[in-house]
Amino acid sequence: MSTIDSVYGTYKAGKFWLVAAAISLGSGILLPDLLRSIGTSTTPENSLLGALLIALAIFGVCLLPFAMWQHVARKKFFSWLEGQSALLETGAKHPDGYTVTLDTPLVRYRVVFSALFATVSFTSKPYVLQDRSAGFAQASFTFFSFVFGWWFLGLEGIVETAKAIVGNLRSSEVFTLRQLLTKEA
Repeated sequence: MSTIDSVYGTYKAGKFWLVAAAISLGSGILLPDLLRSIGTSTTPENSLLGALLIALAIFGVCLLPFAMWQHVARKKFFSWLEGQSALLETGAKHPDGYTVTLDTPLVRYRVVFSALFATVSFTSKPYVLQDRSAGFAQASFTFFSFVFGWWFLGLEGIVETAKAIVGNLRSSEVFTLRQLLTKEA
C-alpha cells in the first residue's frame, strides 16, 4: 500500500486539500470584483492586468474541482488495477481501450499552482505512456504549471514549477506495475 501512496504524490494530503480549497474559495470571492473592475478600466495597462487577474481567479476557482477529479481518477484506476490483478501478467483490457500488463510503461505528470501566499502541486493519475491521452495530459499539466505555477511570493513556487515543467517534458515519472510490486516486496 505504501507504493500506491507514493504514486499518489508526495504532498501532505491535509495541507494540500486545505490550501486548494482556500485558493478556490478566495478566487471565487475575488472573481466578481475583478470582472466589475475590468469594465471600468481606463488604460490598457489596467485592462491587461485585470485580464491576467481574471484568468488566475478562474483557474483558482477550477483548482479544487480539477484536483478532486484527478484524485477520483487515480482511485478509480488503482481500483480497476486491483480488480484485474490476475490478468495483468498477460494483459488486462482497460475500458478506455488500451491494454495494461505488469510491464506497460505508465507515466504521471505534475501540476503546480501558486497564489501569492500558497503553492500547491499534485500529480495526475497514471497514464499509459504510449496512449494519446498521455500526450494531452503532458501538454496540459505542463502548460498550467508554466502559466500558474510562478505566482508565489517566495522561491517555493519557482522551484516547484521548474521541477514540474522539466519533469513533465522529460516524462521523468515513468514506472511499470512490476517495478511497483518489486519495491513493495
